[in-house]
Amino acid sequence: MNIPTQPPSWQPPGWQPLPPQPPPRKSWPARHKVWTTVFAVVGALVVLGIIGAALGSGKGKSASGTTAAVSTTAPAVSATSAAPEPVPSPAGNISGACDVSLSDSIYGQNYLTATVTATNTGNIGTIVRIKVAWPLQGFPSITKVKTVHTAAGSTKQVQFRAPVSESQVSQFQDMQLSSSDDNPCSYHATILSTYGSAH
Repeated sequence: MNIPTQPPSWQPPGWQPLPPQPPPRKSWPARHKVWTTVFAVVGALVVLGIIGAALGSGKGKSASGTTAAVSTTAPAVSATSAAPEPVPSPAGNISGACDVSLSDSIYGQNYLTATVTATNTGNIGTIVRIKVAWPLQGFPSITKVKTVHTAAGSTKQVQFRAPVSESQVSQFQDMQLSSSDDNPCSYHATILSTYGSAH
């Protein structure tokens, strides 16, 4: 018995072939790479800010602020950080003037005097050793030393005096007369150390 066969193109009535399947849709991060990057950077900055605040508060120092912003029209990320602390730079200069102070009484005490102006031109406080030398004609100089503190950017006047005899007054005045500006003394300053923080 012969069973009629249907041609290969035959399809049941009402049946239509399925339309071709569209390719599977990509995930949101794969479709929006720029936004994914922006959100990742913002998230990292927030985490770093939290860690910095936690570490900073444990040491008693204030943590630097970190901010981030995202715009719906254009991505924008900004971060601020604290400026580095200035490097200490101690510096300064001195100038001076010296003279003699004679007693009003016959047997009173005479003094060699000097005024030294110390100026701190650096960015940190300094401890300065200042030495004044009064020259004497034919004899070693008389010296006096003082140590002073000068704050950054400040000026300080330092007074010196040395008791002398009548003959030492004459020896100093001989040097004073031979000096072009009546100021034969020498002045030396040495920065011994610093104090405070740099500005």
